[in-house]
Amino acid sequence: MRQFTGYSDLVRPDGVHGSVYTDPDIFRDELQRIFATGWVYIGHTSEVPNAGDFKRTTLGTAPVILCRDTEGSVQVLFNRCRHRAATVCQEPCGNAQKFRCEYHGWTYALNGKLLGIPYDDAYDNLDKSQYGLTKPRAVDTYRGFIFASMSEPKTSLFENLGAPTREQIDLFCDLSPEGEILVQAGTVKLIYKGSWKLQMENSIDGYHPNFTHQSYFKTISRMTGVKPDIFSGGSIATTRALGNGNAHIDMGAYNLVPERRQARLKALTKTPWGQQYYDDMVEAYGRERAEKVIVVGGTHMNVFPNLVVLGQQVRTIRPIEFNRTEVELAPTLLKGVPIIEESV
Repeated sequence: MRQFTGYSDLVRPDGVHGSVYTDPDIFRDELQRIFATGWVYIGHTSEVPNAGDFKRTTLGTAPVILCRDTEGSVQVLFNRCRHRAATVCQEPCGNAQKFRCEYHGWTYALNGKLLGIPYDDAYDNLDKSQYGLTKPRAVDTYRGFIFASMSEPKTSLFENLGAPTREQIDLFCDLSPEGEILVQAGTVKLIYKGSWKLQMENSIDGYHPNFTHQSYFKTISRMTGVKPDIFSGGSIATTRALGNGNAHIDMGAYNLVPERRQARLKALTKTPWGQQYYDDMVEAYGRERAEKVIVVGGTHMNVFPNLVVLGQQVRTIRPIEFNRTEVELAPTLLKGVPIIEESV
């Protein structure tokens, strides 16, 4: 195996060496340089709507608990007992009044505070306030998307996302007339036998859809009467960098071409529920903004290093090993929009 001595001989303007995706030393370096120092996506506030709701996830490869405490605040807690580092939460999700270590019974509140220790009289002058569950150095949200950082962040989440990325998130959330998406429609998890970077790169690869996703484009053509050519050589859709490692496939100009704009609006409003959605959006945002949001149809974006938003789907990319990645796919609902159980 090639010995890792740095990146200068691995990365060129026109390509990268294959070991960037396969070298365990590079993977360990990424965990330290990227996942241990920057803002990392953890989950969505709608996944823990009520006090006691929790979800197990990771920050990099470190196990964490996303939960809502009794005061209604969202908490991110490292899933490690302060005694011997056993996990205090074993279920993937649910509702709990507290978290209890199965090894020695140390018990913690939903905000991480240490509540009780069995046989605590054997501990001389133990200050329980110093032994709560450890938390990331920073936790913040934007439009319901929760991010955390193990280290003191160099910039705020708002600044780190930047205006172009925030604009894309806004387009996505504003698909709801109430301005909120809901990640409450279940999830699908799969293990990808490869680097986490390949998953992130593929999400903004505009070269493969015409070949990999032919059935999808046939469905769109049947629904709208317009043959999609968004990924053809002459398309005005582009892949655009958004800054700080974020990027998206910009289909806005393509979809806003008058022919396609009208086809999309016509397809939506041909049903009573579609017309009602259109009317609700116009009432919420005004006709110009509503039609732009509807026609653009959300976003096709990744937020470095582990969040992907594709249409109405949220994907979380979780590194496990240099050659193993967990991908969690979550379809989203739009708050204020009823679920219609009929085919189109």
